[in-house]
Amino acid sequence: MDPQRMQIFIQDQIRKLIAFRGNCNEDISQWLYNTETVLDSVQLQTSNKFLVVQSYLIGTASV
Repeated sequence: MDPQRMQIFIQDQIRKLIAFRGNCNEDISQWLYNTETVLDSVQLQTSNKFLVVQSYLIGTASV
């Protein structure tokens, strides 16, 4: 896969992630597992994983 297509693929995978709001009916362990699985599949570096995860924490979870 050429670099441009790879970049588009990575961006698409990250966009598909679901935000975590911190509601009592949400399972943080499952959310983290699902999120890390996606980020590992696109071989994101640890420092970049941190930035992505931060941007998907909203509402109570972002405090």
